[in-house]
Amino acid sequence: MGREETAILGPGSWIRRAGFTLAPDRRAGFTFVELVIILFILSFAFLFVLPNFKNIFPETHLSSSARRIAGEISWLYHEAGFSGRKCRLNFDLDEDEYWSVRETLQGEMEKLDGNLAGVKGLLPGISFQDVVTGAKKIEEGTAHIDFSPYGLVEPAIIHLVNSEGEKLSITINCFTGRAEIRNGYIEEK
Repeated sequence: MGREETAILGPGSWIRRAGFTLAPDRRAGFTFVELVIILFILSFAFLFVLPNFKNIFPETHLSSSARRIAGEISWLYHEAGFSGRKCRLNFDLDEDEYWSVRETLQGEMEKLDGNLAGVKGLLPGISFQDVVTGAKKIEEGTAHIDFSPYGLVEPAIIHLVNSEGEKLSITINCFTGRAEIRNGYIEEK
């Protein structure tokens, strides 16, 4: 064998000059594969942990429920215009649930298909205080808001309350279908 010289360049690095190998300079740290594995493990852990965080901040349930209903109102306003058929947002004030239906060609109401279809409940600790449509204030039972295919919405105010007594009002502009969320209990005009 021949004579080998080794030069030390720094901590953890070496080069063989008259030898047969030239080793790369290794620095402390993670490789890309190691980082991907760590991110995968953390993502998998969050998959089980994050669903439990939704009950940590119950004060956000009131505004989240109001935003969900406002989104449903906006969607129904556009759905009525696009489909050319009347749509309706139904409320069950006793069960704190709501769902959407659309008029069929025979004039009957049918549940809608798609992502927003089905009965939806309010978040825990949130309930309907009342729904005001036109001049009627409905505090129990069922209520509904109609959406015309001609761009008009039945004037309405939806009042939500949480277990601490905080209230939000969702007012609907009857000409634009825009839902506005306001703090407190807004009286009908």
